[in-house]
Amino acid sequence: MKRVFCFLAVTAVSSGCKTHELTDGRYDFSLTQSIRDDCGLQSSPGIISSGVLRTTGNVVRINYDFFQMELDGSYKDSIESMSLDGSATNVQLEVNGIQCLLDVVTLHLDATTDTPTQFAGSMAFSLQAERPESCICELWVDYRATLEP
Repeated sequence: MKRVFCFLAVTAVSSGCKTHELTDGRYDFSLTQSIRDDCGLQSSPGIISSGVLRTTGNVVRINYDFFQMELDGSYKDSIESMSLDGSATNVQLEVNGIQCLLDVVTLHLDATTDTPTQFAGSMAFSLQAERPESCICELWVDYRATLEP
């Protein structure tokens, strides 16, 4: 009876903490396709960069190197697909050849695990500023991320 109770307790605890096949660690992001670039940023150094992935159950976090953004999100139920969001405020950035002080830069990231050391998906950057209007723009790209050795 005692063994059955221990088995049931372990099963109940472990079922609430889903494990995913993607390995935690530092990933290098690379651009695979530009979808929209109102900002003229896709080739700017550091925009598509790297970040550290950490997973706890279905909760996932990426400390993305671009302006030290922390992206928080979760895996979708029972599949190797996740969505994350993050933002940075008071960012200085050259946009379309103009130096801009951005009120907020937001990043939405969707990803699907390809292998335990690689995932891919899309990123959508949104840049917001009071003025000039030329600083307000969006960048949408497809990417691939690979675990650094």
